Amino acid sequence: MSDTFPVNQVQHLLNRPLTHLESTILVASWEGRRYSAMAKQSGYGEEYLKQIGAKLWNELSNYFEITITKKNLRLILQQKFQEQEDEACSVEETALAAQTQPLPSTTHRFPSGPLPSDSSLYIHRPPAEAIAFAEIDQPGCLLCIHAPHRYGKTSLLRQLMAYAQSQQYRACLLDLQEADGRMLRRADLLLPWLCHRIAEELGLATEDEIPWDPRLGVKVNCGRYLQRVVLEPTETPVVLAIHALEVGLGQASVAQDLLSMLRLWHEQAQGTPLWERLRLVLVYATDSPTAFTQPTPQPLLSSVAPMNLGRSLGLPPLSLDQFVALGHRYQIEAFHDASQRSVAADLYELIGGHPYLAHLSCYAVQQGRQSLLDIVATAATPDSLFWPHLQERLARLQHYPKARMALRRVVTGRGVRVEGLALHQLMSLGLVRVDDGLVYPLGDIYRQFFAAYLLEEVAAVAS
Repeated sequence: MSDTFPVNQVQHLLNRPLTHLESTILVASWEGRRYSAMAKQSGYGEEYLKQIGAKLWNELSNYFEITITKKNLRLILQQKFQEQEDEACSVEETALAAQTQPLPSTTHRFPSGPLPSDSSLYIHRPPAEAIAFAEIDQPGCLLCIHAPHRYGKTSLLRQLMAYAQSQQYRACLLDLQEADGRMLRRADLLLPWLCHRIAEELGLATEDEIPWDPRLGVKVNCGRYLQRVVLEPTETPVVLAIHALEVGLGQASVAQDLLSMLRLWHEQAQGTPLWERLRLVLVYATDSPTAFTQPTPQPLLSSVAPMNLGRSLGLPPLSLDQFVALGHRYQIEAFHDASQRSVAADLYELIGGHPYLAHLSCYAVQQGRQSLLDIVATAATPDSLFWPHLQERLARLQHYPKARMALRRVVTGRGVRVEGLALHQLMSLGLVRVDDGLVYPLGDIYRQFFAAYLLEEVAAVAS
């Protein structure tokens, strides 16, 4: 049997998914590591890990009707699983013959939105998923997922909500894009609207059925509602995810009230058993102009900015291996052909691992619209399938004069130093990467496109 702990087999026999922390403890125990080492690596307290472990040993003992401890875990499970493998041998031989049949070709939809939680096109970007899953297993957590538009935030959120449901948590997903413009300009309308949407999603009473005291203010009333209607009736944790948070941050006064309320809820969950049932997930795009992206944001806003709340999780670009894996998922022959792998690598360097551009490229090749060579050759031209994306990035860049000036140096140099607000804005736009303190374009497509545009801009000013 493999030296790797058989997590899937344990989940099958217990008839439930393991939490990330349970999996960590089981794998570490299988490998003979002490709780002290687990605590140091995971950041959890040693006593807390022992409590989780004890529950698991008891659950496994009940299943196998034999005493299982941390010390004898590997010996007994190896024996039990070997018995199960022997019994399944004939079934596996039959299944092996079936696997020799070719897979049917698949037609994928145009990559214009988030992927379903069960999509074969979803590419994991470790350790993002593991961090997110482990975080919502923590009582009273607050997780902030952030990245530029079309970077996979919503797809990850769907994975996270599916995981929450598999853990039997109550899952509530709110999208601020549903709020009317008038609500987004007034906190006294937006915050009660959030409560009403929570009620709808969880099938609970609306805020109209809860007494609201105007003397207490909207934030206190919302907190009372959440406690009485959502948290008190059941001990089951609730994962409250707010998508497109940036939509509610355009007005400084609204942003202040919204984020300070969320921070208050999170702080109440620290050490308060009732509020520990609440697990908050905030998802926002870093490249949208908000009250926080102004050259001189109000001092009060800095303390409640999204990046200063809870556990921050930024999404990275795809690695080359992940890009190749995506090509395989799209069943593109060129990614299997050794003679064309260099072209795939060139395309990766061109787009810098940008998730949306990666999906767009693979889709175009799978549909027979363009070859990898065609995509590379026309990448930064008006005929490119990337042209709408480049125009959209250019439009967003116009909101940030300092970033535009800094980007001119980046795309015409070979690694330059950029600091302060300009660097933050360029990173938020997803246009650059930082390596050993030097700033480079995320992909060569940005160098080609913005070098041409920004140099034309300079020439126009000079003339």
